[in-house]
This record gives sequence, C-alpha cells and structure tokens, in this order.
Amino acid sequence: MTTTIPAQSAQATKSDKPSREAALASNIIYCPRSGIALAKVVALCSHGWPVINTLSSSIDGLVHPVYAMPLEKLIVKLRNELQAADSIAWCSVDSDQLELRLSISAIMYSIDAIWQPHATALHLWKNLTPSLPSWEVAVATGGRLLKLVSWYHYATSKR
Repeated sequence: MTTTIPAQSAQATKSDKPSREAALASNIIYCPRSGIALAKVVALCSHGWPVINTLSSSIDGLVHPVYAMPLEKLIVKLRNELQAADSIAWCSVDSDQLELRLSISAIMYSIDAIWQPHATALHLWKNLTPSLPSWEVAVATGGRLLKLVSWYHYATSKR
C-alpha cells in the first residue's frame, strides 16, 4: 500500500527549516527581588553570547515595575487585591495570586523591612535571595500587613 503526501507550498518548506532564533544565543533576565522572569534577550549576531552576558551583568539591578510604585499606591493596590480575593473565597487564578504576592513583597521593600543594596552596588544584587512570599503566607498575613503599613504610612507622612 502506498500513501501519497500532499505537495507542500513554499511557505511550508521555509518553516520546516530550523528557525534562526533557535540557533541564536538568548538569556532570561530575572528580577532579583521577586525571582520573576522579566525579559528574554536574544542576540541577533552569531557571537552574541559574550554581549548578552555583559548586558545581563550590567542590568542585574533591573526590578519588576511594582517595586517602583509609591507606598500609598501599593496600599490601595493591596487593599483591592485582598478584597477581590476574599470576595471569591481565596480561589484566585495564578496571575492574581502572583500580583498579591508581588504587592506584599513590594510593600516590605518600600518600608525597608527587607534589606536591599544600593542601586550602584551591582555585585551585591547578584547575591540577593528573592523575597516573594508563598500564597499561603500572603493569605495569612495580607490583612495584618495592610493594617500595619497603613498605620506606618499615616505616621510617617505626618513628620
């Protein structure tokens, strides 16, 4: 028994070739505070790996954008996330869980409860341990942290 294979178009033949991107060097940049992947850098030249390593080491201090938010916005964000999670009996989807965990971590950094090196001390950023709390810790402590940080913000903004 013989089988016939339908003729492939020119486009299909081009896609059968190994993609150029697969052969290029790439590197994933992680947030040193949360451990979350922020970006994937792909070199467009054949000898790009040294360039990527140099680039990666020069931006090790790159953090998730939530860490740049002011404390008052983080408080509102955490309050909204806790109310939303409570309204659905804490059965949140993964992305919502991650946002809540990121908010808690960002608040802890914002009130200097977690040590962080100076922005110019790039060699210290490599040694940071990510501080993203687990979902269980976020659920158990989120409400108390919100009360504490709201008081802290009120007390320190009156100085």
